[in-house]
This record gives sequence, structure tokens and C-alpha cells, in this order.
Amino acid sequence: MSADGEAVAGTHAPGRPSVPSGRATLRAALPVAVAVLALHVVFVVARAALVGGLDGFVVYDGRAYFRIALDPLTRAVSDHGITFTPAYWQTRIGYPLTAWLGSLGGRHALVAAALVVVNLLAVTGIALVAACTARRLGRGVWWGAVPALWAGFLVGLGQDLTEPLAGLLLLGALVLLRSHRHLLAALALTAAALTRETTLLVAAAVLVVSLVPSRGRRTAPGWWVGTLPLAVYAGWRTW
Repeated sequence: MSADGEAVAGTHAPGRPSVPSGRATLRAALPVAVAVLALHVVFVVARAALVGGLDGFVVYDGRAYFRIALDPLTRAVSDHGITFTPAYWQTRIGYPLTAWLGSLGGRHALVAAALVVVNLLAVTGIALVAACTARRLGRGVWWGAVPALWAGFLVGLGQDLTEPLAGLLLLGALVLLRSHRHLLAALALTAAALTRETTLLVAAAVLVVSLVPSRGRRTAPGWWVGTLPLAVYAGWRTW
């Protein structure tokens, strides 16, 4: 606290740069998130006008995620005009399950919109987390827009794919690992694995780092941080 009773915006240790407080960091990062959201909303509106509405986003792999969002545990090979192999696509259940929740239990009229909204919020979340991280590292908050504007996320948004949500969960896990919040990081990595299995590469890397001794390194996460997502994904895929 300062002499007049007001909270100091950051902390400062002798010989170290001032670290912005959480609220100050969030306030600084919000314009980045809002700008990224606005740009992607413009893209969604333009694409919807081009393809005839949000149903036009349900293409390619997005058709499988649409089916799962209607019924996450479906075993029907053909339904709603879509034929697919349920068990194969259900290994990536994170994204359609989130859309199922957002569509109030898979209501058909809401699922197409829910798939798009989930990815919109995911890209916005990436911008917010990245901007906050940049500020904490002493960089400009607008660096947070760089990962959020990656073309792969734009394609994922336009075709109802898993990349935006998986990207948010993976980035969140990395930030949590950096702040030594290992349990939350393990849960985020597990959710990322159930959204897109390629994120398991990070879980495997965390496991290796935890097992290989190294001098002069900060406290490594426990072996269970990398093992949990690997084990949960293996169990889910087997089931």
C-alpha cells in the first residue's frame, strides 16, 4: 500500500524491474482482445454472407464435429445427412462437446452457431492470454495479437475445426506451467489432448523434462503433469 492508502499497481524488488499487477495487466490487454474479436467477427459476417449463413461453415472435418455436437456419444454412422465413423472423430471430443454445452444440449437450431461462437471466444482468449503474457515479460501488449491472427486459426474458425480451442488450451497450459501452477496446467493439457491429439507432443515434452536431471534449472513440473493427459487420452481413445 502507498502512503495515501491506495494500492500500488505493481510490485518492485531491488534490482528487478517492476512487475505489473494482475488488474493493470488485464486492463492493458483488453483492447488487444477486443480488436482481435472485432476482426474475426468481420470475417465471420463476410464468410456467412458468402456461404449462405453459419450452416455453410459446416464443411470438411467440421461436418463430423457438427454431428458430435448434436450427440457427443452417438454411435450412429449416418444421421442428419452426415455419414462418418463416430469413434474415430470422438477422440477429438473437446470442441464439439463444448459446442454441445453452448447449444443447450445439442439443439439442432443452435449447434452451427455454437461451433462458431466457441472458436470466436477461443481466438479472443488466445489474444488476451498472449497479451497479458507479453506485458508481464515487459513487451508491448499488441504482441498478443500475433498468435491470435495466425492463419490456421482463421481457417479453423471458417470451417468449424478444432485448432482455435486447442490453441487456447495449449497456450493456457504453457502459461500455467511458467507460473508453476502444475495441477491447472495438467488439466489444461488434458483438455487440449481431448480437443486435438497433436498437443500431446507438449505433454510428452513436459514428461521428459521432469525425468531428465539438469543443473541450474528452475523447479521442473512433476512427472504426473505430462503423464495425466497422456493417460487420459489413451484411456478415452481405447474406450
